[in-house]
Amino acid sequence: MGNVILKQPDGKLASFSTYIDDFVMWDSTEEEAVEYCLTELDLGRKSARQKVQDGLNDLKPLTVRPGTGLTRWDGAIKTIAVVHGEKTLRERMAEMGFPDYPRLEEIIKEYARAEEREEEDVGEPTP
Repeated sequence: MGNVILKQPDGKLASFSTYIDDFVMWDSTEEEAVEYCLTELDLGRKSARQKVQDGLNDLKPLTVRPGTGLTRWDGAIKTIAVVHGEKTLRERMAEMGFPDYPRLEEIIKEYARAEEREEEDVGEPTP
């Protein structure tokens, strides 16, 4: 997939890289996001505008189904938690201006539960 344009909780736009599993651009207007898609993602104008519109509409990636308004955002921060850990997630949210994002604690708890299940699954090998 590469990059996903998504809407931040404050309505501005961000780009999340699925290669490095982190944000590569944030706090952008619609026009700035289109320009980013044109220059950094090497998309044509029509494709760039569509990619930004999909982010504004919060379409679930690879579908035409709308999300909750922050589905892409929540998915991105869950990915950061899983790939980079809680500390990096908290640092990134503070850096982006969202240290008190209401779902942050819930997402971190989900991550911790997943980690616990993973540890339980490791256990001793069956003879």
